[in-house]
Amino acid sequence: QQSETTVQPAPPATASAQPKSRTHIVQRGETLSAISQRYYGSANKWQKILDANRSILKNPDSLTPGIKLIIPD
Repeated sequence: QQSETTVQPAPPATASAQPKSRTHIVQRGETLSAISQRYYGSANKWQKILDANRSILKNPDSLTPGIKLIIPD
């Protein structure tokens, strides 16, 4: 007699498996403060965005439209 083997599907991914950051495409006229307000509910967290994007932000006071910023959690 042969026994059957049941294969169980993998469990669904948990929230901890999700990425810890998002991205944002800069639009004309946006500031780090405005982007901070949008994602964090506070304009005062702009430094967090700057720190995550130092390699691409040459002048944080003048954002270039079209660049992709990392928005950390």
